[in-house]
Amino acid sequence: MIHDMRRTLRTNLTKHNLCSVEIAERVIGHIRKSSIVAVYDKHSYLPEVRTALARYERWLLGETKPERKVVAIKSMLKTKF
Repeated sequence: MIHDMRRTLRTNLTKHNLCSVEIAERVIGHIRKSSIVAVYDKHSYLPEVRTALARYERWLLGETKPERKVVAIKSMLKTKF
């Protein structure tokens, strides 16, 4: 089940252009660096990962938000019976 959630997260990050492929890989813990890149690139990418997860959260909440079918009571009070 955890693997399915990781795959869904990874897929949606790039499918909906929420971050780059490199950052999406880092979100799920995949860091593919050649030995030369590992020597010279010491950036943790934590700010980028946090941004990607925040964007995913906003996308996910927007996708699962129920439709609002509430009528304001204030407008009903203005109607004459």
